[in-house]
Amino acid sequence: MAGPGPNPVFATMRHEMIMSTMRTAGRASVSELADQLSVTTETIRRDLVALERTGAIRRVHGGAVLTTSGSTTVVVTARTETEAWDAIARRALAEVPEEGTVLLGQGAATRALARILPLDLKLTIVTNDLLVAQLLSSHAGYQLLVTGGRLAPTGDALLGATAEASIAKFLVDVGFVEADGVGVTRGLTSENEDDVALKAAIVSASRKTVALASSTAIGRELFQSFATGDEIDLLVTDQEADKVTVDALRGGGLNVVVTH
Repeated sequence: MAGPGPNPVFATMRHEMIMSTMRTAGRASVSELADQLSVTTETIRRDLVALERTGAIRRVHGGAVLTTSGSTTVVVTARTETEAWDAIARRALAEVPEEGTVLLGQGAATRALARILPLDLKLTIVTNDLLVAQLLSSHAGYQLLVTGGRLAPTGDALLGATAEASIAKFLVDVGFVEADGVGVTRGLTSENEDDVALKAAIVSASRKTVALASSTAIGRELFQSFATGDEIDLLVTDQEADKVTVDALRGGGLNVVVTH
């Protein structure tokens, strides 16, 4: 198994590099990609799962092969996902207090929210996401607190027991957490054990918890649950979310807002 190198590559960059390799060779193995990008094979497998959802590749034993749509699908999907996260972030902004404490977990949704936070708010912001910290570092009016912890294989977040213990010391007004899966029976879920523990800590440390999930997460039930529906005050998703599942979530008592 390849180990993470000194300069881990962010997920979006890895996906582009994986697709470049795939377009050249038509296929690639997990071990080859892990060595090429200096990340673990587990990270590559997660990347291939994400890319397979776009239709650009098809996973096979030990790796993946390029599909006929691989040359164009990734570009279109990346643009669509960015637009969805932006819409989710704009709605989530209404839940940010003008003054108080906020916890931003790791993920594309919280980064989109960080990009649009107004400069005139009086906030103390806690985060384990290094890109969120970078985006907010120039906002002199904010008090920014970054957790300790183990650097994630993706290089963009801090995870593990130290990060969880750091978050557990706080009680914030609003916590924002991204969900990889949202199901009627299992609640909010994730594939990664470290992510699950960290996100559960965010939920516990927040007076009000706002979950952010793209439409692709709605109806998915992944490896581990980090929160039940009744632990979440609001779930924000985009307009492509499956209406039947959204109605079922609402019927179970979860407050779901769909962006327009």
